[in-house]
Amino acid sequence: MRYTVRKELSWESVQRAADKDVPKYTRAFITGVSQSRDAVSWEEVTRAIEAHDERRAESALGYLFPVLTSTLRASFEKLLFKTLAAGGEAEAKFARNKGFRTADVGSPIGALRFDKTNPLATEWAKTRSSTLITNVTNETRAAIRSIIHQSFAQGTTVADAARSIRPLIGLTERSADAVAKLRKAMLDNPGAKIWAGKTAIRVPKGGADFALINKRAEQYANRLISQRATMIARTETIAAANEGQRELWKQAIGKGLLDKEIRREWFVTPDERACEECVDSNGDVTLVDEPFPNGSWGPPLHPSCRCAQGVTTRPLTNPRTPTVTPTSTLPVLNTGPMAAADLTNLTVNGVTNAGEQAFIEQAKRVGFYEENLQVLREGLAVQQDVFAGLGKLESDAYFSQGRLRISTRIVDGVTVDGNAIKGVIIRQFEMGRDGLTVVHHEFAISDVLHGQGRARRMMALSMDSYLRGEVQYVYAGCNIDVGGYAWAKLGFQSRNRAEFFSMMKSRVATVMYAPEGGPLAPISLERQKELINGVYQRSVGQLNTAPSWLASQPEGRAILLNSEWSGVMDLTSKIGRQTASELAGMI
Repeated sequence: MRYTVRKELSWESVQRAADKDVPKYTRAFITGVSQSRDAVSWEEVTRAIEAHDERRAESALGYLFPVLTSTLRASFEKLLFKTLAAGGEAEAKFARNKGFRTADVGSPIGALRFDKTNPLATEWAKTRSSTLITNVTNETRAAIRSIIHQSFAQGTTVADAARSIRPLIGLTERSADAVAKLRKAMLDNPGAKIWAGKTAIRVPKGGADFALINKRAEQYANRLISQRATMIARTETIAAANEGQRELWKQAIGKGLLDKEIRREWFVTPDERACEECVDSNGDVTLVDEPFPNGSWGPPLHPSCRCAQGVTTRPLTNPRTPTVTPTSTLPVLNTGPMAAADLTNLTVNGVTNAGEQAFIEQAKRVGFYEENLQVLREGLAVQQDVFAGLGKLESDAYFSQGRLRISTRIVDGVTVDGNAIKGVIIRQFEMGRDGLTVVHHEFAISDVLHGQGRARRMMALSMDSYLRGEVQYVYAGCNIDVGGYAWAKLGFQSRNRAEFFSMMKSRVATVMYAPEGGPLAPISLERQKELINGVYQRSVGQLNTAPSWLASQPEGRAILLNSEWSGVMDLTSKIGRQTASELAGMI
C-alpha cells in the first residue's frame, strides 16, 4: 500500500500558535468578569431595588465598569501582543525551514526572524484590546439596563431580584435575555420539560420555587459566560496570530527577503470548524498591505472564524462589484436652521408608524410634563438633522416610567466610494427628582464622514435645546477610543473625581507621547508630577475641571484617548451653563 504525505502549510503552524493561547484568554475574561462583580456594592443594589429606583440600581452597578475595563486591558493587551509575536515567529520558523509555501512560493529563508520590538505590533495589540474592551463594556451596559428593567417589570422579590442580577454580569443583552426567559418559563410551566440552551430541565409538577429557579438560571448563565469567553478567545487569538503573520511578511519585504508586490490568499480551513460564512472569500488574493475584497484585513471575518491566509503568486482577485452604484461625492452637512422633527413614521414602544399623537400620549403617561414635550421633540429633530441627506432614517422612541430613550439609525445609507454610510445616535431623557436630565449613550458614523462637523453640530443644537428646555444635567459615557478625550475637551466634568484622578495618575505614568516632530517616548518623571498635581488641584473643593484642563495639555490627547470615565455637565451651575452656551454657539 502506498501512502501520500501531505505537505504542511505555513498557516497551520500559525493556527497552532493561536490555539495554544486560547485557555489563557478564556481565563482572563472570566477573571475580569468575576472581579467586576465583586466591585459592586450589592447592598446598594438591593436598597435601590427596594426603593423601586431603576436609575439608582443602574448607577450602583456602574462601579463594575472601571474594574472590568482595567482588568481586561491589563490581560488582553499583553496576551494579544504575545499571540501576535507567536504567530509571526511561527511563520518565520516555517520560512526558515521550508520557505513561504502555500503551494508555490519560495525556498527556505534562513535569515528571517520576527522583530518583537517593532512599535507597529505593540500599537496593533493596544488598539485591538481597546476595541474588544469597548465592545464588551457596551454589551454589558446594554445587558444591565435590560436586566434591571426586567427585574422591576416582573415584580420579583427584592432578594431574588438582586440575586438574579449578579450571575448575568458579563453576558450580552441577548444571553441575559435568554436567562430571563428561562426563569419565566420555569415559573409559568409546572411539570413541563423546558430547555436551557441544549440542556433539558424538568420543572416539578407542583411548580418551581425561586431557590430552584435561581439555581438553574445561575448554572445556565455560567455556561453562557464560559461560551462567551471561549468565543472571544478563539476570535482574538486567530486575529492576533494572523496579524503577526502579516507583520512578518511586511518585515520580510522591508528586509528585501520578499518582493514588495507579493500577494496573500484567503483560505477556508478544511476542518470540522470550517466557516460557512467565509466560503465566498476562499481563494481571494490581495496585496500584503491592502484589504481583501470582502473588506477585511484578514481573518477572522466573524466571531470564532477559523479562516487563514498565506502568501501566494496567484493573480489578484478583482474587487467584488458593490451592490449600489458608488459615488465620490460626500453628502453635505446641513448648516441652516434645524427642521422640526418628523414624527410621522416614528416607532413608539415597538409600534411602527405610531405617529406624533402616540408620542405625546406615551410621554405624558410615563411622567413627562407638557413643558417637556418641546425638548423631547427637539431631541429627535437634532438626530434627524445630523443624519439628513445620508440615506433612509429610522427613529425609535421607547418610553418607560419617567424615561424616554430615542434612537436614530441610517438603515439604507448613500454610497461613497463603494461603501454604504452607516450611523446611529442614542440618547435618553429622564424625569427625576432633580428635574429633566439627558444621557448621551452613543453617536457613531462612518469614518468617511469624520471631520465634517456633524458631531459639533449635534452638540451645538443639543446644548441650545437643553438650555431652553431647562435640562438640569447632561451625562455622557466618556468611553474608549476618542470619547475619553472628546468629552473632556468639550468641558464635561468627572462624576467620580477620585476615580478619575486614580485612573489619570496611572495613565500619566504609562502612556507613550510623541512631542511634535519627535518619536514616541514615556512622559518624563518631572512632567508626570506636574500633570498629576494639576489633575489633583482641579479635582478638590469646588473645582471639578480636571478633564478639560488635562485635555488642554500637550500630552492630554495621548493620556485621555482610550480612557473610560463617566462625565457630567451640570446645567444648574454657572460654569456648566457657561460651557453649554459656548457649545451652543458652535452652530
